[in-house]
Amino acid sequence: MKKVNVFQGYRLILWVFLSVVLVTTLVLVFVQFQSRVAREQEQIKTQVQKSISSMNVLLEKANSNLFALRKEVEFHLNHPQVTTQHALVRYLQSDSSGRSFHMDALPAELQKKLGNITGLGKLDTTLQASQQSLNAALNAGPLLQAALENTSGATLTYAVFNREKFINLYPFIPSKDFTLSQEVLNHNAEVYTEVTPQNNPKREMKWSRIYQDEVGHGLMITAYLPFFKNNQLEGILGLDLTLDSLNAIVEHSQRKLGTLFVTTRDQQLLAHPKVVSSKQKAILSTKAAFPESIATTAIKNYLTHVPNTFEQEGNYWVYSENIPHTSWRITYLVNYWDIYLSVFRDVGINTTFIILTIFVLLFFTNRYSQRRFISPAMSLVTHIQNENNHLPGQPYQVPRQWQHWFDVITTIFADNRNLVQKLKVHNEALEQKVADRTREITAQNEELLQNQEEITSQRDYIASQNQALRRKEENIQHSLNAALTIQQAVLPAEQKFCDFFEDYFILFKPKDVVSGDFYWLWQKSPQEVLMMVGDCTGHGIPGAFMTMITSALLDRLTRIKGIENPAEVLVGLDKEVKKLLRQEETNSTDGLEGVVFGLKQQESGEYQLNFASARSQAYYILPHQSEVQVLDGDRTFVGGMGTDVRTFSNKIKHLPKGTLLYFGSDGYPDQNNAARKKLGRKQLKQLLLTVCSQKMSAQHQYLTQTLKTHMKDTDQRDDILLLGLKL
Repeated sequence: MKKVNVFQGYRLILWVFLSVVLVTTLVLVFVQFQSRVAREQEQIKTQVQKSISSMNVLLEKANSNLFALRKEVEFHLNHPQVTTQHALVRYLQSDSSGRSFHMDALPAELQKKLGNITGLGKLDTTLQASQQSLNAALNAGPLLQAALENTSGATLTYAVFNREKFINLYPFIPSKDFTLSQEVLNHNAEVYTEVTPQNNPKREMKWSRIYQDEVGHGLMITAYLPFFKNNQLEGILGLDLTLDSLNAIVEHSQRKLGTLFVTTRDQQLLAHPKVVSSKQKAILSTKAAFPESIATTAIKNYLTHVPNTFEQEGNYWVYSENIPHTSWRITYLVNYWDIYLSVFRDVGINTTFIILTIFVLLFFTNRYSQRRFISPAMSLVTHIQNENNHLPGQPYQVPRQWQHWFDVITTIFADNRNLVQKLKVHNEALEQKVADRTREITAQNEELLQNQEEITSQRDYIASQNQALRRKEENIQHSLNAALTIQQAVLPAEQKFCDFFEDYFILFKPKDVVSGDFYWLWQKSPQEVLMMVGDCTGHGIPGAFMTMITSALLDRLTRIKGIENPAEVLVGLDKEVKKLLRQEETNSTDGLEGVVFGLKQQESGEYQLNFASARSQAYYILPHQSEVQVLDGDRTFVGGMGTDVRTFSNKIKHLPKGTLLYFGSDGYPDQNNAARKKLGRKQLKQLLLTVCSQKMSAQHQYLTQTLKTHMKDTDQRDDILLLGLKL
């Protein structure tokens, strides 16, 4: 009997609806992606503006301090009638040669407040010819101290009387360490040329090129301001700043992605938190700020870049702005693929959740429609066909409201058969002899026909059931593969391990496609990382759901709430799992066990391990030692029933570079062989000791092969996870 399908268009409608929803979702994702990228660019512009504002604060302090100092000096230079000989002139002394003078005899308590005056020429001659200038220099002493202390990063302030050939230098430097010489004056000739009235009619503050400090402060840059006597250039006021002070401002404004740096008009690299330092010997050019892949072309185009616009160099965006009142330029360099990947990760999580929700809704809607409408209707059609063909009734599992229609159809066909039977009786009375002879043949034919139709119906039914089972198996496998893709996306990328650890391996074998074991990583800084290796209740789909919930909770506790202490992370997980799963209401015992640990690299090169455990063990092997040491923790479980507040303890270890760490679930040691004997933790420690001298890739291969040999001719009993890390 041919089975009639009256709902052939139902699945087509479902697929069309699903396709429309997916296309709409992807279009919205693309629009959101473009919007997020544009917002990232606006944030870069905002960050550059903040950096300029921070740098302007330092520059304005230097500017205001030097202008205040100039007012004091010019007042005493241009108003001799109100200036008397300074009381400290008596401490001026000539050196042994008589060709220069200094104030080394200044008392120690005054040396802390004032600078040392040193100059060229005979002291007697200078006192007569330059008394007014000496008074101005001595009166400026307290302001030199104020300028130095009020300017962050400043190391030296001074007033150079170039025409008179002497200098007031703060902080106090004895003449044996520094004496003004003609060579120093000649070295500043370029500075005097730039501040002459012809080249600097507004008498503004200027900045020098980068230079190596003679006193030992490393790479410096100087802010200098001219001062005048009777409208004639008398000298300059200077304020020396280290490059590290500018670096500190730039570094404070750094974002997670990209690099911020400052260049001078002469294409010198003035500030770069990763490249420039005052301790360096060489002055770097702007080229050093660009990656090698684009350095050659980028440095050629750098001067032609339009300020306040994003220029593209290779895979990088270059955004520059000029710093007001200077000849400097601040630049933000970022690989736009890093921006795209960051945005894609954020958008992808929302998109995945939306698509997954749509699939779940469609799945349950389809199941409900099949159970409540389509399957009962198909059964009713089959029942009509069976009744029409005089087949025996079958038990149908249908909702109660459908049973009435089955009874109605049965009654109609039964009445019809009764009428037919009555007609047969009348016909038999008329043709009794013919009926008697043909009855036996008719009965046999009807029995054969009925048997044939029943066999055909059963064959069709079995074939349809087999096809349905195959479809269900394909759908289940497709769902598991999709779940595996989602779980792998949630797990940390292996690049994060490469960024922090010297070497590593990850032995990850789910029991049922997806796993209840997981690992999680957050690299807080280049020297500090927080990780968790855990084993959630169950395996397969339930276990995988628990791992995704746990990973999301870890992100919330660490990245959002700022919890970094491993024991506090476990306490927070315990509270959040109970709250999220409503375990007090549902009596759910689901939870997890695992290890949370933080690694922080010390300045000495050692690593500080901060470790907390929930019913898990970890192992480590120190360099040049042949012993596996155990990191044991608390026997408390995370999650489950109970209102008691669970606590966990921290353990701190200081480990040298080269130490091997091993973390994992109980899947590896608990795996049994064909004789139902577990591999065991003792055997695992012996295996680790055997391969500890090899590279992590070789260790991974050896441990995998050993496990494969051990579990030969038996099934995997649990999810397996084992991580090996080398500091």
